[in-house]
Amino acid sequence: MLKSNVYNGAGSRSSIATIEYLTELADSTTGEIARQWNVFCERYAEEMITSGREFMAAFSVQPILQGILKLPYDERTKLITPKMRLRIDGRVLNFAGVWDEGGTHEKIVLWCIEEVES
Repeated sequence: MLKSNVYNGAGSRSSIATIEYLTELADSTTGEIARQWNVFCERYAEEMITSGREFMAAFSVQPILQGILKLPYDERTKLITPKMRLRIDGRVLNFAGVWDEGGTHEKIVLWCIEEVES
């Protein structure tokens, strides 16, 4: 991957976010489904909120969120969906919401919930 694809105009974005997508393949002999997460893209991210407590202090209705991240809008990030997940700073987070901030095609906003291993 070209360095410019990851490090474009970081500004206040201080963490590298890895967006992953899930693939499921059936084994031809056993029929078992193998699940594998693959890298979709990596970008610098601006981390806005890191715990649900901050939402509660702000009297928000979203106490379950562990983070809001903003990524630069580009050809890859515009394709991010809630079925994908995020790896950042050693944590794995699922998306509660993904949208183009203000419809301006400048930033993609990700509402994140910490993934709990079962």
